Amino acid sequence: MRFSLKHAFFSLVCLGLLACGGSSRDDVLIVPTEMPEICKGIDFTMQPDMRDICGVRPARYQSYKNIPQQRYLIMPKGASMVKKDGKVELRLPNTLPIPLPISESEGLSFSQDNRLVYLKNTMIYKELFPSGQARIKMFKLQIPLDDGNVKSFCFNLPETKVEERKRTYSGTEIEPLQCTDFDNIVTKFDKK
Repeated sequence: MRFSLKHAFFSLVCLGLLACGGSSRDDVLIVPTEMPEICKGIDFTMQPDMRDICGVRPARYQSYKNIPQQRYLIMPKGASMVKKDGKVELRLPNTLPIPLPISESEGLSFSQDNRLVYLKNTMIYKELFPSGQARIKMFKLQIPLDDGNVKSFCFNLPETKVEERKRTYSGTEIEPLQCTDFDNIVTKFDKK
């Protein structure tokens, strides 16, 4: 009788450990920053069958810490804000990453749940043709933060010079611009 109680207790402990080991926990997922448009609004914990299609994989041992976290913007198409090494970058299609002076303390959080919530930003694009000067292309992004504030970022698109010998494609570097300068240029040269 005594042996069977020890045996039963041992069996219960083993069963408990197996149940804990097999329990569902929040997997840490490696979500790539370059995904097809169809994969951007998917919760990969609720739909694990979409992981292989979209290139999402679970992080083994959780030792790889350089996994960029991102938030998607609604304008321009394909744009996202990526948090990498504690810094936030704006990533636009066909451009180099643009560092932004923004932090989580300012109300923009990067978590797995927030990745699914698009930032409903606005974009003002201006292409101006001042007389006797080169064409001016610039835009302003107004990004709403999670705490309710809106932060504005302005950029100038430099003219691209095409070289005859160089046929390879490289990303365009976008120049930051003060938003007060953006507003002054628009009031001075916009004829509308």
